[in-house]
Amino acid sequence: MNKESIDLKDVLKTDEIVEPEKPAYNSMNSMKDILDKVDSQIDNSYNKPWSKLNKSNKLQLLNKYAIIINTEKGIKNNQLKLLLQHGLNLGILNKQSDIDYDMETNTINSINVLEYNEVTKKYKLNHTEVKVKTNKSKSKSNIDKILNKSKSNR
Repeated sequence: MNKESIDLKDVLKTDEIVEPEKPAYNSMNSMKDILDKVDSQIDNSYNKPWSKLNKSNKLQLLNKYAIIINTEKGIKNNQLKLLLQHGLNLGILNKQSDIDYDMETNTINSINVLEYNEVTKKYKLNHTEVKVKTNKSKSKSNIDKILNKSKSNR
């Protein structure tokens, strides 16, 4: 062993107890820290992929997109805004492949499932229906076989 090693008996004999210094509580500093943290969380809430954004952020971004597109095309009604809100509520606009979203600028570049008919001047969301696979009958487990036999014997 090393000559410099400390023995447990020596440690227990020391009378000095060192307590860490507690920082003085300042309510103004802690409130400022809390508000700064909230502000940074709000700023970072849009810096996520489209599928990870919460619903209110998606609605705000869709509304901004609707305003930009309507001003580009000279349309004054809210048809696009209502259609996009309805599509989000139905889950049509939740996939990342449906919407081209730029996380750095926090803007929607395009919506892939959105179509505009120049003749009727109406928007339409083209989405494919999700096909539900039907489960094939699977083989019965031993427990199922025993239960079915006991039911038929009654």
